[in-house]
Parts: sequence; structure tokens; C-alpha cells
Amino acid sequence: NSGLKAIKQQLTETLAAIQFAQNLIINNVLTNTAPGTLYQTAVTQTIDLTKVVPQAGQDSANGKFEIIKGIIQDYNYITALVDGSTYTITISNGNTGFVDQNQPNNKDLVPGKLLRGKTSGALGEIVSVTAGASVDTVEMFLREPIEFQNGEEVEFGNKVKDTQIT
Repeated sequence: NSGLKAIKQQLTETLAAIQFAQNLIINNVLTNTAPGTLYQTAVTQTIDLTKVVPQAGQDSANGKFEIIKGIIQDYNYITALVDGSTYTITISNGNTGFVDQNQPNNKDLVPGKLLRGKTSGALGEIVSVTAGASVDTVEMFLREPIEFQNGEEVEFGNKVKDTQIT
């Protein structure tokens, strides 16, 4: 397997190649800066200074390379769930301290599941759920650029790869 060979027998070379790609992308591609040395002439390079990626995007891309290098060096490398901004909604629990799906001894509303707005069609992947006196707070990553509507009913479920019809 070429992947195992790259990690076990050619670790130094693999990490050096990833580091080269990381430097090229972070220092040149994302900043729209020509590299000092060109290694090919078949494709013309275009520099457009109106399309420079903001620092937050550069930091995010750089972080992805660090994750890749970390995993290659240690398969048990721990990464953050996802970077980016979360979206928060509150669900009325009728002043019971929690919604039915967030009962302390029988939680169904858990991180990793999806929450969908029945009216808006908004879809988010749950990151955390906190019970409160009158509302439960759900923090999530939106999966689509559609916001939940105030007061709409929501439904939740597991992520599935393919449509499941029975």
C-alpha cells in the first residue's frame, strides 16, 4: 500500500513534501504572490491582487496542513471538531428544564446529529445542547446557508449517506 509506505518508510520525505506544499499555498497561492522559483512553464501564472484570501482563511488553511502532518506522525492525533463559526438556536421546553429529547437520563439530542427546521428547511449539525429552565440551547454548524425561522418546529435525526427508503 503506497499510503503505508509514505508514512512508515518515507516519513521524512512525505513530511517534507507536505511542508513544501503548505509553504507554497500559504505564502504564495493564498496571498496571490509569485513564488521565487518557477518549476514549470506549461501553465501561465496569474496574479490578481484583488483576490487575496483574508488572514483568517490563511490561518484555517495552515491549520489543515498541521492536522495532516499531525495525523501522519501520530494516528491518535486529536483535532478540533471543525473550525468556523457556530449557529445557536433556542428551543422552548415549556419550563420543564429540558425538551423531551434532552432528558438527562435519555439524551437523543446529541452532538453529531442533524437538526432541521420544518418550515425553513435549515439544516445544522449539532455541536452541543444545553438544558435551561425554559429553553434548551442548541449550538450547531449550519450545513447549508439557510437560517432557522423564529418559532418554527424542528426535527432531528442521524446523518445518512444515501437516501434510505423502505
